[in-house]
Amino acid sequence: MNHTNLFHFFKKGLPLFSLLSLALSFWSCDPISSKPSELIDWIPQNSSWVIQINDANTLTSELTNNEVFKEIKLLNKGLTADISSLLSGTPDIESLLCVTKVGKNPGVLTHIYKAPLDSTLMNGPSIEYSKMQINIEKRAAKVLYSTNISGYTLRSTSQLLIENCIRTSQQNSTSNTTKLFKTIYATLDPDAPINILVQPQVEELIETMIGQTPLMPKVSHDWNAYDLNFEESGFSLDGLVAIQDSLGDPLGILKENEAHKILLDQLTPDSSSSFLSIPLNNALETEDAFKQWVLHHNVPLAQINLKALSTVDEIGWIQLGSERILLFHSQNEIQAQEQLLPKLENAKQYREVTYYPAVLPDDVLVFAEAIGGKVMPNWGTVIENFLVFAASEEAIKTVISSYKDGSTLSKNLVYNSFKENLATKSSIYWIAQTKALIDLWKNKEDD
Repeated sequence: MNHTNLFHFFKKGLPLFSLLSLALSFWSCDPISSKPSELIDWIPQNSSWVIQINDANTLTSELTNNEVFKEIKLLNKGLTADISSLLSGTPDIESLLCVTKVGKNPGVLTHIYKAPLDSTLMNGPSIEYSKMQINIEKRAAKVLYSTNISGYTLRSTSQLLIENCIRTSQQNSTSNTTKLFKTIYATLDPDAPINILVQPQVEELIETMIGQTPLMPKVSHDWNAYDLNFEESGFSLDGLVAIQDSLGDPLGILKENEAHKILLDQLTPDSSSSFLSIPLNNALETEDAFKQWVLHHNVPLAQINLKALSTVDEIGWIQLGSERILLFHSQNEIQAQEQLLPKLENAKQYREVTYYPAVLPDDVLVFAEAIGGKVMPNWGTVIENFLVFAASEEAIKTVISSYKDGSTLSKNLVYNSFKENLATKSSIYWIAQTKALIDLWKNKEDD
């Protein structure tokens, strides 16, 4: 990803893992001055995904051979067939694949590329709309609609969308893309086979098309950009999130925290299906941003001070089966315990580690849910400089056993080889075992 000097993140994935590492950045949004048309100017309104295809041959090959994508294809065969239909017979040049909400359909697909009037696509049945030709391509189980406007070919699964694009072009409307979009678009790596830009609606769309993705980082209220690289049987994403000063944006709470080395993987069981970690290193600014977020959302909290997190430098979540575990790291174990686990009563012990009934402050629970995921712990323990909170004793015992037995992510050889190629610091760090994700998606399909 072509970041500015502030952001330099690089990673590669290994077969067992899919990883997303994010940098957070902040821009204001100004009006766009008029200029000659370019590819991104044809992105349809209400698009939640914009996928830039830089290497169509690689994409076609990976959709056929990549182990993860082969499984994803089976989960939504209709979507896969639509994409294949759109991409077939088109030139191997830079293009955009957009996912757009049209009426009640949240997943209309449109393929856009620069080309002169294509005689192959324009031959055959057609209709006229506002003096423009719309070509009709009848496939085995799908009808595609295409037109050519100002040297750009647009092919879509929706006639209405094509008509909307024609009408927009004839009204001499300015680009649908904002300066913020164009700023983050400029960070994309053209050497990656695919670049992906998404808006918040994508979270609901992913769950609709595939299934839940546990602990996937929150998507900014504005555009988010990722470079996708394929590995032997998995993939990795390198991301940049653009955030404007929006009180309602949960990622805005983190805007003053700098990238940091991840430590919580030292306590994360390697049997976890996913793991999310976020560094915290600016307590005052984070607390102030959280207060504004709480007031904006009218969250009923008796107090908002995050005093309990004053010594915490990293917060993390583990998805372990159906249970979610909350982790903290602090350089000051004693102060952190006094704030987060003050009542050392009714103690129990497992493998020489003591754990206790625990109740976290309400503001900490709301904070954790806002930036990561909801956790309702009943038990807590301290292991060196780490604090662990979970709903069940079994989950606490699993973390203890993994740490004692050396079966954590940080001790996993595959993971360590994977991590060696990552940036040493991250603003948001998410990792998932692709097999666990696929099993989860399959279970959803069977329900």
